[in-house]
Amino acid sequence: MSTPSPSSLTSLRRPSTFRTQQPLWRRLSSLPAAATLRPTLRAGYDQSVATYRQTTLTTFQQVEDSLAVLRILQHEAAQQEEAIASAREALEQVSDRYREGADPYLQDLTVQAVVLANERKELDILRRRVDASVLLMKALGGGWNATSVPKNSDLH
Repeated sequence: MSTPSPSSLTSLRRPSTFRTQQPLWRRLSSLPAAATLRPTLRAGYDQSVATYRQTTLTTFQQVEDSLAVLRILQHEAAQQEEAIASAREALEQVSDRYREGADPYLQDLTVQAVVLANERKELDILRRRVDASVLLMKALGGGWNATSVPKNSDLH
């Protein structure tokens, strides 16, 4: 058995394309298929960036909207509390006048209906505030679980 000569081993060496110390992406760019692959990869990257940017902007808009709604509802709740206080005061006065015989009972019932309507509106505002808070938490990417919700005994 004879040993191969060094000149016969040169044919077994790797091609010159793969002998360089260039990064893989640069070596692939010299291949013919890479010329058609590069625009596709770039388009996919650009699409991913655009999707991320749109998602981020949408999230910021949702957070801003929720904060604005909460601020508006806070102001509305304060006004509604004043309306309830005024209606209850009026009910007290009308009830006193009814007991004294100065006003008919219909007047008393009318003011009671006004108080009830104001209290129902206050509850509606509270419900909308809770809804807006949930939307804010959702926009911020947080989640709620059952352990973080206060129990009825904790609320009283």
